[in-house]
Amino acid sequence: MSDDEFGRQEFADFTARWGPAKGQSVLEEWAGGKPFFWFVTARNNKIEAKGGADTLDSARQAALEAVTDRQGPETEALIRQDLAAHEREHGPFHLSVAQDLNRLFLFLMHPNRLEGGPLRLEEAETVIRRALAVIEEASGRRDENYARVLLNLGFVLEVTDREAQAREAYSQAARILAETLGADHPNTQEARNLLAKLGQG
Repeated sequence: MSDDEFGRQEFADFTARWGPAKGQSVLEEWAGGKPFFWFVTARNNKIEAKGGADTLDSARQAALEAVTDRQGPETEALIRQDLAAHEREHGPFHLSVAQDLNRLFLFLMHPNRLEGGPLRLEEAETVIRRALAVIEEASGRRDENYARVLLNLGFVLEVTDREAQAREAYSQAARILAETLGADHPNTQEARNLLAKLGQG
């Protein structure tokens, strides 16, 4: 078995045994302690969680898929429990809180959750706006993680037919990513692609 296959199996087994919240925790530890923020893009009529190529290898991707594929009520409860625990431990403006808010956003925006209609979309927007406020307080606006979460806000604005606001969110995120990661970085290119699809590349 190759290292890649072993990594995939290890993460899949761990997540199946201990659940999505614990699987996400291990993902973050493998990332060297840096919070993971995922941005969402529409592909083939489904929503995919994507991470930067510089921080996400195939084994981590397998674990992430195992986490995000479990979309039952227990998953939402675990995310909210983590959020409450981090708020108690670190206060409301800590990056771990923003991370939990972003995970909750991804849950609310998962294809299986979109059946909840406007109420869930409205909640998703409230959650991701709060995540942005937390990151701004903790790290400032000119931060890679701020830009990635800003892409999530742009997405929910786009799917609720507020294209002008979505365009501004994508544009701002693209500028920040170009400054922090470089113009040729995959994350920067992804932001520019999202912007181009709205008619402004």
